[in-house]
Amino acid sequence: MNVRGAISCVNDLLWRHLRDLPAFRALLRAVEARFYTGLPLPRPVLDLGCGDGHFASVAFDEPLEAGFDPWWGPLTEARERGAYRLLAQADGARMPYPDETFAAVVSNSVLEHIPRVQPVLAEVARVLRPDGI
Repeated sequence: MNVRGAISCVNDLLWRHLRDLPAFRALLRAVEARFYTGLPLPRPVLDLGCGDGHFASVAFDEPLEAGFDPWWGPLTEARERGAYRLLAQADGARMPYPDETFAAVVSNSVLEHIPRVQPVLAEVARVLRPDGI
């Protein structure tokens, strides 16, 4: 993609975010969402700390297989957005999925908010397939 195409893509993503977010957050999320545009993620995909599903509903063209978050409130919004096929309320250090379930795990603006991230990363390794990303 050339520079003009990348700017057009970010601009499109920005307007989708501006419907629901303050301008400064929309700009950040548009740039972040651009990273995922066209990225060939193998399926199934888990969204670690999916929150209200806003980001996934904008960044991905189709619903992700699973999303989870430790808080019920945002999960209710995520369900309404339809960004995930399956949602679960769970602690990141104790994910409710069998070993080697997912081909990819994504997480946007979440890991930096977890005080003890090592147990969460160990769980990601457990639920991720050996060749997963």
